[in-house]
Amino acid sequence: MSRENYLAAYTITSSRPAKTRHGGKPLLNAPREPEAAPPAPCRREPPKVPETKVLEEFRGKVERIEGDIAYVSLVDRQGVAADAECPAADLTERGLQEGARFLLRVTQRGAETVAAFVPVARRVLSDEERDRLRRETEESLRDFPSGDDY
Repeated sequence: MSRENYLAAYTITSSRPAKTRHGGKPLLNAPREPEAAPPAPCRREPPKVPETKVLEEFRGKVERIEGDIAYVSLVDRQGVAADAECPAADLTERGLQEGARFLLRVTQRGAETVAAFVPVARRVLSDEERDRLRRETEESLRDFPSGDDY
C-alpha cells in the first residue's frame, strides 16, 4: 500500500482530522513500504537425476527354455564364461527364443539395480564369407577323424 493510500484510509476511518503543519501536510508518520526490488532471476536448477552406472555387461545366448526357466550362457568383458538360469518370460517378452543372442547390461541408478536384455541381431553372411568359413573349417578339421565318438 502506498503512503498516499494509507493516509487516505486513515483520514476516512478516523473520527478526528489529521493534524497538519505549515503547508497543510499531515503530521502522521505512516510506515513507508519498501521500494520493490527487482525480481531475482530464476535460478532453478534441474532436478538431480542419479547417475546411471554400468556395473557389468555380458554377451549371452539362450541355450534352452524348459517351462518357466531359461538356461543361458554368459561371457563377461574379460572373457569369463558362466551359465545361468532366468525367468523365461523375461526373455520371451523381448523376442528372445532358443539360440538367440543378446547383450545383458546390469546398471545401477541410485539404489536401483536393473538387468536389461538387449537382443543382438543375427548377422547375415555373404556368399563369399560363407565359402571362406567353410574352407577354413574343412582345413582345420582335415586331420580330425570323422568317426562317431559319442
